[in-house]
Amino acid sequence: MSIVKALALLMIVTAVSGQFAVPTECFYSAPVVSNQKTFCPGTERRLLVGDFDGDSRSDLLCHDLTTHTYDILYNVQSMKQKQTTFCTDATSNLYTAELNGDERFDLICQQSNGELEMIYANRDGEFNVTSNPKDISLKCHPNNSTLLLGDYNNDGISDIICHEHNGGGFHVLLSHQIVSSEAVKVSTSFCSGNDKTLLKGDFNNDGRMDLLCHRPTTSKIQVLLTNPESDNTDELEYEMNQCNSEGSFLTIADINGDGYDDVICKQSGLFGKTYILQNDKDKIFGLGVSYKFIFCLNGSNKNFYMGDFNKDGKYDLLCQTNIGTRQINISYCLRTPF
Repeated sequence: MSIVKALALLMIVTAVSGQFAVPTECFYSAPVVSNQKTFCPGTERRLLVGDFDGDSRSDLLCHDLTTHTYDILYNVQSMKQKQTTFCTDATSNLYTAELNGDERFDLICQQSNGELEMIYANRDGEFNVTSNPKDISLKCHPNNSTLLLGDYNNDGISDIICHEHNGGGFHVLLSHQIVSSEAVKVSTSFCSGNDKTLLKGDFNNDGRMDLLCHRPTTSKIQVLLTNPESDNTDELEYEMNQCNSEGSFLTIADINGDGYDDVICKQSGLFGKTYILQNDKDKIFGLGVSYKFIFCLNGSNKNFYMGDFNKDGKYDLLCQTNIGTRQINISYCLRTPF
């Protein structure tokens, strides 16, 4: 089974205006204020969401570039602080994903020159920063490429994709080849250009990471499905008017736990609404369903996060304020999807 075949099915999806209705099965509860212990305040810190201790609940990691420390706020509200020399350059980017099959999220650092390195979480959900980080056998320059982490081949472990903005295609590095092998080049013009945002999700519930391309100026979203059994190209076009304003952004998550990732649009501004474009098991985004509400006032992609904070298999919303406090919207379903 080749990776080229796995990128064969291209689907352009855009939510048609006027087809939105409030969903009946799943919605978000009223915001609840979490533990108000000050955590990760200010702008010189980076917040990441991941399950670092393997308990199936999302935790928060704060990476402080000034003090060269990272803090972890576990879901049980305990907090640990560790000194680190990992990814302390202000021009570097820190990512988190599960890379070795132990169900604990690990850390990946993207340097300004495109070099990648990683450290694994230990059994306590901490990181052995005294040992040398492992170099990843792939370069991904942040100024002209997008780095994505997700399960590309349905083995339960995250893989690495580097997408070139100029139409150069993708470089795919599978998890078991991260250190020792070269990435496989896949030629495609999908999501070319610097005016687009590339995201990842599983939109057809096959356990493989698919890709979504968003161009805010036209409101169109394109989906590239990983389908190893088809070489056909199927194109559909719609329009998503709810996320075309300046400062609006998309994020991807499964809000109802049915295995089909949904699209969440967050509008900027004091009264910016959050829209949910629900996916459907019979037709990708075929229902065109949106649930809209106000959450995270003046929220941006720097303080609006998603994770499963109550271990129910559905993604919740988290708003992190500049002073380091948090609000959480819990995903709630009236009945279990089937």
